[in-house]
This record gives sequence, C-alpha cells and structure tokens, in this order.
Amino acid sequence: MTMLSNTFNELMVERSYAILKPFLQQNIDLEKMRITVRGFYDSIQYMQRRIRASLQTKENKVEVLLNYWDKLFSQIQFKSSKLKDEATNDMCKKIIVVPKAIKRAALAGYVDKCKEIHAIAFLQWRKKFPSELRYDADEIDELLTSRIRNLHNGFKPNQKVTVATKEKTVVAKDFHKQYKLVTKKKEPFIV
Repeated sequence: MTMLSNTFNELMVERSYAILKPFLQQNIDLEKMRITVRGFYDSIQYMQRRIRASLQTKENKVEVLLNYWDKLFSQIQFKSSKLKDEATNDMCKKIIVVPKAIKRAALAGYVDKCKEIHAIAFLQWRKKFPSELRYDADEIDELLTSRIRNLHNGFKPNQKVTVATKEKTVVAKDFHKQYKLVTKKKEPFIV
C-alpha cells in the first residue's frame, strides 16, 4: 500500500466512526430495550403455558372423576336393582337427575381441596425431612399455618343440613359393605 492509500483508508475509518458512533449509541439503547421487552414477553408466554397446562391437568382430573362417578353409579344402580333395595333405587333416581355441570363443579371443588391438602402434606414432609440446600423452619411453619387456615375458608360453619335433606339421604347402615365400597384405612393427614 502506498502512503496515499493508507491515508485514504485512515480517513475513511475516521469518517465511518464519525457516522456510525452516534447511530450505534442511539440504536444500542433501542436494542437493549428490545431485548428486555422480548425477555419479558417470553416470560409472560412461559407463565401462560404453565397456567394453561395446570388448568388442563385439573380439567383432566375432573374428567377422570366424572368417569369414575358414572362407573360407580352404574355399579350401585345395578346391585340395588339386583338386591331390590328400594332406598338405594330411590337415591339413584335422585342422583341421575343431577346436571352434569353441577357434578363437574362439585368435582372441581373436590380437586381444588385435594390440591390444597397435598400442598399441606408436602410442607409437613418438608418439615419432617429438611433440605440441606434451603430450609427455614419458621417459613415452613408460617406456610403450614396459613395453608391450613385457608383450607377451611369457604366453609360456612353456620350452614346446617336440613331434616328434609337428611331424610332424603338415608341408606342402609351396611350400604358400604353390601355394595362392596369399603376401602382400606389410610393414615390421615395431620391437618
């Protein structure tokens, strides 16, 4: 390279710096903002996917319980007809008219309460078997206390079952044994 071309190259590099420097300073801040917004958007999408998956899981659990409800109902109905048990047949006639939306809502509430009880059981397990990585006994006690208190929210202690409702739900004392609905006793939660 000659001296003239070398000087020309240096002049072009300086001009490039003079033109690009303000442009880059202005656009780097925009690019940082774009990266930040993109990261925020991605985290929102991730949360939405997790929430959708959680809702779908809950819906699947309710669907399994609805299927079990129908299966158990048909077994009870079949046995009550076979045994000519009028009280159970009358109960089955009342159960069959319960709208699917009400069954679904009741079972969804059941799934929610099961989830809450599972969370309490997990915290009790965590308290019994502390982690070496992160363990704060006070925090676990506080979480347990608040979860147990919240478990009972939504129940109205002043609500009573009416006499008419009690009379309509009477079944034979040995109903569970007669229909083979007895399950093995399990260790209860410490709630």
